Amino acid sequence: MAVTSIKLPEVCKTKDEYFFAGYCIPSCDQIQPVGRYSAESSHRHCTYNPKPHTGRDTSLEERMGECNTHTFAMFISWLTYQTVAKKFIGHSLTDFDLKKRITKCGSDWSIVNEYHYELERINSHGMVTVNEKLGVAVVSFRGTELVVHGDRWDNVVNDWIFGDMKATLVNCSFASNKTNCGHLHSGFQMHYKMLQPAVEAQINTFLKAGYQVIMTGHSKGGALATLSTFGTIDKNPSADSHMTAMTFASPRVGDAQFVDIYNKMVSRSTTYQSVYPASWYVGERHDIVTTVPPERMGFTHVKNVKYIVCNADYFGNPDDVVTGETQAPYIHALFRMMPANLGCHFQQVYLDGLFKPVEDFDLVNQEMVKKFMSQNEFGSSEECIKSCANTLRGVACYDLCLNKML
Repeated sequence: MAVTSIKLPEVCKTKDEYFFAGYCIPSCDQIQPVGRYSAESSHRHCTYNPKPHTGRDTSLEERMGECNTHTFAMFISWLTYQTVAKKFIGHSLTDFDLKKRITKCGSDWSIVNEYHYELERINSHGMVTVNEKLGVAVVSFRGTELVVHGDRWDNVVNDWIFGDMKATLVNCSFASNKTNCGHLHSGFQMHYKMLQPAVEAQINTFLKAGYQVIMTGHSKGGALATLSTFGTIDKNPSADSHMTAMTFASPRVGDAQFVDIYNKMVSRSTTYQSVYPASWYVGERHDIVTTVPPERMGFTHVKNVKYIVCNADYFGNPDDVVTGETQAPYIHALFRMMPANLGCHFQQVYLDGLFKPVEDFDLVNQEMVKKFMSQNEFGSSEECIKSCANTLRGVACYDLCLNKML
């Protein structure tokens, strides 16, 4: 099915209704608190109108203070999987943080909007979280749906067949007319185009109100966040100073031409990948989703790839590292048997990794590199760095290689 043949879903039966948080409602004004939403009549969805923020010139880091912003973004990405936002409108995120790991991020966060389209082979979900006191909004996208609830099996199948597995490169067709943005994964572009009008309208309300906007998502959600960031900044280049992309476990989204223009256009973009440490008998194992679609098909990653250590303890831990819930014995056993490149993809692994102090990762990297270099002889620092980087991907690799050769 060509992307251009898909029309925006007519989710409500009459022209007088609007789609919000999975419901058709007579008027956006009926959403509480009254008057905080506006109708976008051309696409019949509701847009949250934030209070204006006065500190327009302050950076995201200044606004977030001691909060680990990347960890917080991953927490929101996880929450996007766990719930449909309509159940939690008006609640604080601290209600869901059972491990109390985002306490430094403030308690004034709430979920204010949600998009969920399941029509014409589409299963796409987005969520909006905001802190009006800080002037920060988070737009998050859910990844591939894995669990079948009730009669939703067809939606899950559609997510795989017409989303993830539709991995052919097609012309980039969602940017402004003046931009030749190369080629994109056809499934991801198709899924994002269904959300695009509502999401971009929402982002623009935050930009006009002086907010900093974090774009995030895990797995397929990371791919959609990448497309959304690019599409918004492409149409409004001044938005770049107020938008930050933080994605996790994202597959490759487009070809070299798209990545090149994305890297030039989007200033602040980071994508995290989980890596299981190498041992003496086997090399490192990457989160399998971050290795697809393969480069031989013309796909490549956007800039600023950073790595976290995939914690082996998670696979043998009977307690969920995020929710604190005890796993059933058979789930525990399955985790222990699961190949590392599959297990490293779980949101809990990313949360567990990001919650650890950065110094711990540096130490792990250094120990990995020391062990690697002790088992090898190199004729030059360049040879050492190339071999080490291809095997371990550790930043410490470069420093230790140079020190070894000097």
